[in-house]
Amino acid sequence: MHAQNNDDQLPRFSSGWTDAEKAHFRECVSHISDPKRENSLQLSSDSSACLIFEEQEHWMNLHPQAQGRKENTAKEHKCFDKHPLQIKGTAKEFHSSFDLCLSAAYGLPKPKL
Repeated sequence: MHAQNNDDQLPRFSSGWTDAEKAHFRECVSHISDPKRENSLQLSSDSSACLIFEEQEHWMNLHPQAQGRKENTAKEHKCFDKHPLQIKGTAKEFHSSFDLCLSAAYGLPKPKL
């Protein structure tokens, strides 16, 4: 995960997040950033989990029509298999896969790219 600067643990493509979403992400990461942890791979994996969780929260806030709908995880997984998340890519690359696959999972129209 790439931070915006050394003082901030936000991913570089979190610029569209609200202040509350940014605070929630920082809180999530702070719980896993225990200096007693020796496994940096686990820390990286947990940080990615915080990122995906917060991105999904952000996506739900941007797509209120998905609220109350059941998520079709099989469709979501199939979509992400075909369009993997570009965590190391650009913000546009990351968000295009994320938006496409969550739209599919919640039965929303395919986003315009």
